Amino acid sequence: MDLNNKKCNDKSKDDIPILVFKMIATITTIFAIK
Repeated sequence: MDLNNKKCNDKSKDDIPILVFKMIATITTIFAIK
């Protein structure tokens, strides 16, 4: 049970950097196409 809680916390903690990375990649792609 403790391991599951840690995995859940790590997952939600990792969600924001992934969203930020996707946002930066999208913006970079838009500027690269222009």
